Amino acid sequence: MATLPASFGKYTLLEKIATGGMAEIWKAKFSGVGGFEKYLVIKRILPHLAEDKEFVDMFFDEAKISVMLQHSNIAQIWEMGQIKDEYFIALEYIAGKNLREIVKKCKSKGLHLSVEQTTYIIAETCKGLEFAHQKRTLPDIGHPIIHRDISPQNIMVSYEGEVKIVDFGIAKARGVAEGKTQAGVLKGKFGYMSPEQARGQDVDHRSDIFATGIVLWELLTGQRLFLGESDFDTLERVKTMEIKYPSVFNPMVERELNIITLTALERDLNRRYQSAGEMQADLSRFLNIYHADFTPMKLSSFLKTIFEEDIQHQHVLHERQRRHEVDLENAPTQRADGMIDLENAETIQSRLPGSPDVDLDIDKLLLDEASAVNLITGSNIKYRAEESYHLFKKKNGLVGTLRPSQVRSIVLGVAMLAALVMLFLGLKTIMDKGDKRKIFDQYQKEVQSTQAAVKPTMGYVNIDTIPRGAKVFIDPVEGDTEPNGYSPLSYVELTAKPHLLRILKEGYRPFEQEIQVTVSTLDSPLDFKFTLEKELRYGKIVVTSSPDGATIYLNSTNTGFRTPYTFDQLEAPQQVTVRLEKDGYRNAEKTVALKPEIEEVLDFRLYPRVGRLCIRSDPEGAEIYLDEDLAGKTPLDFPDIYPGREYRLRLSKKGYQDRSGVISIDNPDLPKTVNWTLKKLPPSFGLLIVQAKPWATVYINGKAVDETPTKPIRLQSGKYTLKLSHPQYPPKEMEVFIQADKTLTQIIDMTQ
Repeated sequence: MATLPASFGKYTLLEKIATGGMAEIWKAKFSGVGGFEKYLVIKRILPHLAEDKEFVDMFFDEAKISVMLQHSNIAQIWEMGQIKDEYFIALEYIAGKNLREIVKKCKSKGLHLSVEQTTYIIAETCKGLEFAHQKRTLPDIGHPIIHRDISPQNIMVSYEGEVKIVDFGIAKARGVAEGKTQAGVLKGKFGYMSPEQARGQDVDHRSDIFATGIVLWELLTGQRLFLGESDFDTLERVKTMEIKYPSVFNPMVERELNIITLTALERDLNRRYQSAGEMQADLSRFLNIYHADFTPMKLSSFLKTIFEEDIQHQHVLHERQRRHEVDLENAPTQRADGMIDLENAETIQSRLPGSPDVDLDIDKLLLDEASAVNLITGSNIKYRAEESYHLFKKKNGLVGTLRPSQVRSIVLGVAMLAALVMLFLGLKTIMDKGDKRKIFDQYQKEVQSTQAAVKPTMGYVNIDTIPRGAKVFIDPVEGDTEPNGYSPLSYVELTAKPHLLRILKEGYRPFEQEIQVTVSTLDSPLDFKFTLEKELRYGKIVVTSSPDGATIYLNSTNTGFRTPYTFDQLEAPQQVTVRLEKDGYRNAEKTVALKPEIEEVLDFRLYPRVGRLCIRSDPEGAEIYLDEDLAGKTPLDFPDIYPGREYRLRLSKKGYQDRSGVISIDNPDLPKTVNWTLKKLPPSFGLLIVQAKPWATVYINGKAVDETPTKPIRLQSGKYTLKLSHPQYPPKEMEVFIQADKTLTQIIDMTQ
């Protein structure tokens, strides 16, 4: 599209955002009555695909699915339709960036998303996924919606801290998109696939959970998880690669978040989170416990700081688009061949500063003498000198063309009035002869002679600053608060004379300078570029911790100070990341947007660094003694083991030799597993002798073995049930324990 803004049905296309494999993405605006305006995104099918009916059907399947997903964490569909041969979907416009853009911007500035920011973003993503997974495409079929392409590019974060999932373009909603996605066909980005998706198998909602786990892992570590040297290598890693805890790469990640992340990344579907809501609940619980002071406003402040120039640039674009729309509000329609269609616009009008109002109507000029007299003696000519206009009008066999070179110098005053009078006299003479073609030729000739006699008085300037996004005031007066625009400003039309510039930007010293504007054209504007000087202003940060004595790092630099401490000479505004380190405790980190003359208090609660001890045995079921205290039976995990401390471990199981040793955990970020094989004890025997009064039949473990008095009975050491029976007396029953190489004698009186 050659010129923007451009009309597209009831929408105005403002800016092309991207061109994908199937559609063009445009930022657009819808205008209604009473000044109502709404920004939207228009997704328009590429021309060569618009002819493919199967593809068009799939395109609208996306919209039909998304329309059902009315949720605050899912980008909304406003309309789907067709304009002539072009199919489109109108979607919610999100003023913000996707996660890929955010991560890229952070890296360029030496920053990273904090643990709490990452946790919040993924928790909000899980909310949207849970809603979609619970939705059904058709009530009578009831199949869930699956996104199938969760990745950083498809998770948007607005500048206000809102998180939204976009593009359900390959969502598998069986029954609605039947046949569009079949088993064995891979769709989505390879590095964000689940193992079952990478194998081309059928997938369910848990595939989205695995992809969300990948995004979480990558945001926490600042690294790609499965990215290989080729697509094949990436897919193999998805299916087989060992996944390490995020804390291995980022010590700020707490153990609980490690577990949440790896649970989402379980390759075993039954051990993975069974719903996005379950994962969201764990993330929210973690956020409330470890980062209770986090709010979405802190994320918003962070994004507005790192994307300040982008936001200012958008303001500039919006202002330019608004001005352009005002300029063209009454302009004639431009045809595809670049000519101006005068069927609906008989007069081309515009205005230059400082010029009187004069109407130039070619048609009236060509009609009759009386009209020409009224035209010239009037004082209402409006003309455009900024842009090149072509007139194409067939009337009585005449063709007319009006160019800037013919009208730019029609500056009114005594010289213009004289030229117009001369023009009228010449036209009147020719009109009498009835030659209308000569009328227009005479008009061109007189205009050209006037151009040579009168000098232009306007110039065009470009104004830019380093950094950009500064407010620019031209010839300001006292009390001015609304700037002429934000740098960079292009093709500003000013009178050829000195002008005062005032430039303001937060964090920089006010700048004023007089510029000399000389006569210039759009083809060769005057360029002015100014470097702004930073204003040294300071903010204050008070850092405390419980317990005290933690080493303080500012933006990864060791300050050498320990808590509590107050920093009162920190340059502001800026984003400051404060990290605390203390032996025996987990590192803690917070990020604050420091403002001039404002005191920020950061209070940290430090948690002891603990590790996980996993105790296993072969066979299982051995009793576990830690420092001789019975703690349970194998297999068993202990989540709160202090690193560096030695524990005495003993495993005991009947029929097996006890095993013991001293253990400790060196790295609390990695679980330690103890897996001992117990040796079976060789069999040992003892003797049992039973006597009874008067006599009795002897049963051992329910089996009759002898009558009293018995001979010594050889038994393997252990516990047995002994029973004596006599026909005239009640039976007697008891438990006996046979010890190795010992004789046990039992004497029982059956009469008692």
